[in-house]
Amino acid sequence: MAAPVLGRSERQIRNWLSCESSPVIGDVFAVCAIIGVFEAMEILTKDQTRNDILERIAQG
Repeated sequence: MAAPVLGRSERQIRNWLSCESSPVIGDVFAVCAIIGVFEAMEILTKDQTRNDILERIAQG
């Protein structure tokens, strides 16, 4: 389960999944890293690094 890795409770994760609450952006990034979103983004954006991608996301 993701809860121990994220340092969050199972209930908190369930609340995110049921849209009863929202995670903070740091938790969103952690979940993306866990499920491999960053690796997929790096493939799609070729030579850009994870930090490049995060900077682009932060800039909007």
